[in-house]
Amino acid sequence: MKEYLKNKNEYIEDGKRYIEKIKSCTCRGYERGKYLVICKIQQRGNHYYLYDKKEGYISKELSKNRFYLSDISEKSIKNSIDEFNSDVEKIKSGFPCVNSDTLGTTFYYRHTENSSYDVLLEFVDKEGEMKTYIYNCRTLGDMISKIAGELNKDNEDEARIKKILLDSDKNTIAENPLYISAVETGDKLMQKQLRFHYRICDMKELSLLEKALGKKLLPALNEEFDRNIVVDSDTIDSSLLSDSGYRILHRPYFAMKDSTHGKWTLNPHKKTGVDAAKNDDPSMAFIDFLELFDNPENIIK
Repeated sequence: MKEYLKNKNEYIEDGKRYIEKIKSCTCRGYERGKYLVICKIQQRGNHYYLYDKKEGYISKELSKNRFYLSDISEKSIKNSIDEFNSDVEKIKSGFPCVNSDTLGTTFYYRHTENSSYDVLLEFVDKEGEMKTYIYNCRTLGDMISKIAGELNKDNEDEARIKKILLDSDKNTIAENPLYISAVETGDKLMQKQLRFHYRICDMKELSLLEKALGKKLLPALNEEFDRNIVVDSDTIDSSLLSDSGYRILHRPYFAMKDSTHGKWTLNPHKKTGVDAAKNDDPSMAFIDFLELFDNPENIIK
């Protein structure tokens, strides 16, 4: 007999806690015999869960709490898994594949918009288990981070490719598996995006890329600007920074002694930053920061 709890979307039956309905569900991966799903559940929010198909429950990773599923909620999850499996097959059959004898990870990628990508990763983990993930990446840089994050740093060949993916330069970009794929498939846009991402494109390429994407982009500044510049956060165009390949780290509140999220620290040479700065750090408005890019002498040639 069902015993409904204060949260009417949950009930106890035969000593097990059940979820009656799931508002929305998206499957994003498969690992160790379980599916990785994002579920939005009443009063529990939107979170990642592992779905055990055999036992019929979901649980958060490393948590002992299990939420069993009614027929309705399990149908929501199974529908999302069907969509995931269908998408995997579509990506595998119609999009560029990057694989080599030196990589234990195979990945497929596709443009979803000019500056956005989906990437499918398949690899065997240290325990010998197959894993498959699909990531929706807002930028090329996001996709590169996802791919590099799954490469095995303890394997000499993969560690070398990981370094190239994270920080190619004029001498190593020809060994970059994504750049090799872009050349082989004749993807001129991706070639320009990669050269821009790695700060090795010239101003002509930058202009063509901005025209192709319909977006303004910030080039990397020269070594003189390999330093922190503090900018008032309420004036920042974060989309412009993201589109331009800036990697902004988040500083959590427990590490905010004498600091504020009202200012960001930006390095326009490395295109990095932190969403915080010291309370007494002198700062400028973002519009003043952008003036640095008006001077051609400041830009990497």
